[in-house]
Amino acid sequence: MSLKWLILPFFSMSMMFIGATPPFKCADGFDANATYASLPAAAQRCHPPNASAACRRWVFDRSVYESTVVTEWALVCGRKPLLSLLQSLLMLGGLLGAVAAGQLVDRFGRRPVFLPAMLLIVLMAFTSALATSYALFAACRLLSGLAMALMIGSQYVLVTELGGIDQRARYSAFTLLPFPVGTALMAALSYAVRNRRLLQLVYAVPCLALLPNIWLMPESPRWLLMRGRPTEAYDLLQLIRTPRMRRNTLVSAFVWFVVAGAYFGIAFDMTQLSRQPHLAGVLLGLLNLPCILYFPIIDRLGRRGPTAACLFLSAAAMLVIFALSVSMAFNILFAYSPEYMPTCARAVGFGVCQVALRLGATVSPFVVDLVSELQASAPSAVFGAATLLAGLATLLLPETHGAGLPDSVPGS
Repeated sequence: MSLKWLILPFFSMSMMFIGATPPFKCADGFDANATYASLPAAAQRCHPPNASAACRRWVFDRSVYESTVVTEWALVCGRKPLLSLLQSLLMLGGLLGAVAAGQLVDRFGRRPVFLPAMLLIVLMAFTSALATSYALFAACRLLSGLAMALMIGSQYVLVTELGGIDQRARYSAFTLLPFPVGTALMAALSYAVRNRRLLQLVYAVPCLALLPNIWLMPESPRWLLMRGRPTEAYDLLQLIRTPRMRRNTLVSAFVWFVVAGAYFGIAFDMTQLSRQPHLAGVLLGLLNLPCILYFPIIDRLGRRGPTAACLFLSAAAMLVIFALSVSMAFNILFAYSPEYMPTCARAVGFGVCQVALRLGATVSPFVVDLVSELQASAPSAVFGAATLLAGLATLLLPETHGAGLPDSVPGS
């Protein structure tokens, strides 16, 4: 099941490369065989020479990227919002999947939700590589986001419930371990393969390794036991039933929103600012690798304190240190949040956190694109201030170190 985290960056982070915008010039009024290098250096980007009309034909610099979705469907100038829409559709699918996962996983079990979503993500991986139209590719992004959220919502709750009190943090850490490896691998593959369709086909092939889960994935014993208690309601109301649960739910959503926004925002900011975006992507993955091995820290010091400390450090740091500390906070949250959610609403609660994650990830590229126009370091300042508030909010959450998983709301 952990192999899923190796593959997820191929979907969630790959737009840094398959959606990259190389230098371009307007080719209207020039020869049909004109290339980027053959046009004058002063050629306009969005308007023909000596005209105010919008450009209809572009040529791109192919020295770094042979093809991307930008070059394939000319997503520049007035069509640039269509590029942003592709990332937004992935997050929209994630929002829908996170909402659905909370209800489906608690009602039908962890395994019956994970396996169909797994098959969908495999199908979308190959369909994306073969897509010849923008509309089909956009639909694949939406369904990929939906499948990713369903897989995360079901599998991570299962991992939490399979581990005992002393093993939960270790299980969580090793479950997430492939993600930074996948991030570095995604960037390395994009360096080796510069053609968009071929690159996505390369991304799709490892997805086939998920198929053995059809035979190997177990169901949660804790969920099977709780299924025989009809008095427990599997719905969102469990998360707001008591003042303590309301506080935990709202604080969790806020912290996940900020951490996801900061993590993805810094990731996109690093690759955009770097002259070597592929190298920056590899380094981002390698920098996150030590952050996965957090379980000795939270087994000794608890969950709440280290999470808040990482967020405070993120608020005071810039770029590399920021990426390290916010990544560690992100990883701890995956282990921490399900531990104070009751079994009768654990998947719903984790689904709320995933919704907040998707919202944060959706907002972060806009923060980078819009705020960076004011000042190059402005995005880091915005994310730093947000993580400071998130660190303070984390102190309101309960400590779960050494405690059993609550099965009902009164135990939360």
